[in-house]
Amino acid sequence: KRHKIHLNFLNKRLLQDTQYLHKLNHHQLIGIKYFDDFSKKIPRDEVQSCEKILKVIANKMNPDFHVTICGSYRRGRNRSGDVDTLLTHSSIKTMDDLKNQGQGILNQFIFILEQTGFLVDHLTNESTTKYMGVCICPKKSKIARRIDIRFVPYQSYSASILYFTGSKNFNTAMRAHALHKGYTLNEYGLFKLENGKKTEQVICPTEEDIFKVLKLEYVEPENR
Repeated sequence: KRHKIHLNFLNKRLLQDTQYLHKLNHHQLIGIKYFDDFSKKIPRDEVQSCEKILKVIANKMNPDFHVTICGSYRRGRNRSGDVDTLLTHSSIKTMDDLKNQGQGILNQFIFILEQTGFLVDHLTNESTTKYMGVCICPKKSKIARRIDIRFVPYQSYSASILYFTGSKNFNTAMRAHALHKGYTLNEYGLFKLENGKKTEQVICPTEEDIFKVLKLEYVEPENR
C-alpha cells in the first residue's frame, strides 16, 4: 500500500514537472535512474560481499535455506554484469510444494533485504518465484547493481544451478547431448523422454549427478 501511494505521488510529479518522463514505464524509469551504474561491471569481491549478505539473511530466516550466486561469478570471472541468485529450501521439493507452501517466502526475503538497505529499488513485485531489482553493497561501493533472485524447488536446484551458471554455449551443448541420450534438460530438471514426450523427472541432488546420468565427465564451472 505504501509503495502504491509513493508511486502515485511520483507519477503526479512526473506529469506536472517533466516533458517526457511521464510517458515512460516503471522499468524504463529505473533504467534511466541507474543508467551509469548499470553500465559498470561488478568486481568479484563485491559480488562475494553481496553473497555473504544474502546467505546471512536467508540463514536467519531459516537454516534450511540454500543460496547460490550463479552466472559469470560462479564461472570464476573477475567481473559480472549482475548478481544472479538462486534460493531454495530443502522442505520445498517440487513446484507444487512451492505453490502450496512457498507463498510469501520470497516476498519476506525481499522485505528483509529492503529493510537492511541492501535492496534500493524494485523492477518486479509480489512474485512467488522470481524477483528483479537493484541492490547496493554498503561495505564495498555506493554503485547500484542489478540483482535477480529466483526461488526454485529443491528437486530443481541442481538443474537450475547448472542452467543459470552458463555459459550459453555450454548449456546448448548439454541440452543437445541430453536429447541424444533420451532426456530433456532445462532449468527445472532432467526428464526422461518416451516417444519424444517428457515423462518423470530424474532426481539429481547435485550437478555431478546430472553429468553421471548423461554419461559425461563433470566439467568445473570455470571451464564452462
